[in-house]
Amino acid sequence: METSVKIEDVIVLGGTHGDEMSGVCLVRKWLNGPPLTAETCEVNPYLCNVEAIKLCRRYKDCDLNRQFTEENLKSALADGELSYEVKRAREMNEKFADTSGTRFVVDLHNTTSNSQLCLIVDDLDNFTLHMCRYIQQAFPKDVCRILMLGGGVINGDTLCMVKRGITIEVGPQPQGVLRADIIDLQEKAVKLSLEFIDKCNKGVCFDSCQIDGYTRSKKVDFPRDSHGDIAGMIHQNLQDQDWKPLTRSSKVLRMFNGDDVTLRDVTDDVGVEESVYPMFVNEAAYYEKGIAFYLANKTCVTLPTLKLNN
Repeated sequence: METSVKIEDVIVLGGTHGDEMSGVCLVRKWLNGPPLTAETCEVNPYLCNVEAIKLCRRYKDCDLNRQFTEENLKSALADGELSYEVKRAREMNEKFADTSGTRFVVDLHNTTSNSQLCLIVDDLDNFTLHMCRYIQQAFPKDVCRILMLGGGVINGDTLCMVKRGITIEVGPQPQGVLRADIIDLQEKAVKLSLEFIDKCNKGVCFDSCQIDGYTRSKKVDFPRDSHGDIAGMIHQNLQDQDWKPLTRSSKVLRMFNGDDVTLRDVTDDVGVEESVYPMFVNEAAYYEKGIAFYLANKTCVTLPTLKLNN
């Protein structure tokens, strides 16, 4: 049986990226209107990248969601020598310090890709994986997927990999735009996460179970010319097809001259009979990172029985 301590407070983050409007507007709603509450713990909404929110840009100087590295958090440099986002990461790391394991972070994000509801978690945290299953069961099939990151190793520079938590990513939604269906999807997922925490804190036992999820395996860039500029785009067969299986012969990119590019052309890691799954397809914020889409593998995880140690 998996045991864990009672969750005493939950931090709900919006605006890690200043142009991802669902999280920004939900946190403002909870700060200014009826508060977001739970029965058994405190809930504290928090706006992260304040300067980027003012600018309605992803970031002011650099991506806040990549600055929670050990080097940044322990840097001896004075604040005046650091970028705004690095200073903000240090402030947040100190503000949300937790040595008892009683704090939980919920980080709200949007994507321009057709990902629908994607729960991003540490694959070693059985408490959070049980939470994902609880959230997933409240939605129709194929609305909610679980992306498992490898024990905090793959994405250890984000807050939810430094602090215990979950990232709730919802799309498609353009940058700087708010969609009612997307914000409703995200708000429902947040409230379900708090509902799960309340049940755990009250002593509800969650039985051992199996859950299906995805693990990130490879990133694929756009084709490039000799100057490093993109020379092609997402193929129309792939656009908006996040989580749909691909094989080696699947057309994934289209050159500007009209030539098709298959998955076989961009990766040699896929077996002849093997299917892989694209995610964050044509995410606008990833152009600067050299990512056209990610490939993921399906996985199945067996979770032990969960009961909090109260």
